[in-house]
Amino acid sequence: MPDSTFWLAKFEAELEQLRGVTRPEVLDRIRAAKEFSNTTDNAEFEEAKNELAFVDGRIMTLEHILANAVMI
Repeated sequence: MPDSTFWLAKFEAELEQLRGVTRPEVLDRIRAAKEFSNTTDNAEFEEAKNELAFVDGRIMTLEHILANAVMI
């Protein structure tokens, strides 16, 4: 089984990816969907909003894990 430093690095890398790449890409998709048409009955907008909620939730989870991590 990988040691705790492996998991710490893995979670930090995922958090960095989500904050620096994934979340900005999803926000761009939301902006583009808004510009394309009205947000009512816009499947692309709804999908991007749902993905943003998932990404934000994962960011919060990772932040919590990393803030409370204890190296053993």
